[in-house]
Amino acid sequence: IVIEQSTNKILEGYNYNYSRSVASISKIMTAIVTIENIDINNNKLELITNKKIARPYIGIGGIAVDKETAEKYGLVEGVYVREVYMFSAAEKAGIKIGDVITKVDGQTVKTVNDMNEIKNKYKIGDSIEVTINRDGKEMNLTLKLLEYSGESIIEE
Repeated sequence: IVIEQSTNKILEGYNYNYSRSVASISKIMTAIVTIENIDINNNKLELITNKKIARPYIGIGGIAVDKETAEKYGLVEGVYVREVYMFSAAEKAGIKIGDVITKVDGQTVKTVNDMNEIKNKYKIGDSIEVTINRDGKEMNLTLKLLEYSGESIIEE
């Protein structure tokens, strides 16, 4: 991929097509696409140095609870925790299945995407406050963000 450094726009790339017996590479010219909210230079340096781009990890499986669903099931709006991954930041902080996450770092969240946008502003090892609703009671928990490596959680 060729990226114009001054504007962070993708200028050209390659398309890789694989099948059982044939692999082909064809050069493609893409429309100029602006990459927003990505620090290209830091990501390139991290990729070259570490062979990967590390992201902070909370460790839940969640689903959005909108106003209608909240009223129907006696919950609050937010992100319903349907799964807590073993050894994750969420488990270590005390988040449990059935909790509803309502705020991350003091900001109201209604979707997993909302949570990810806030979390991704932080680095692995940073601590953030998460507000949950458990059985009708609001609680604040502190999470230390971890790195997910695909098969195991890495603490720094």
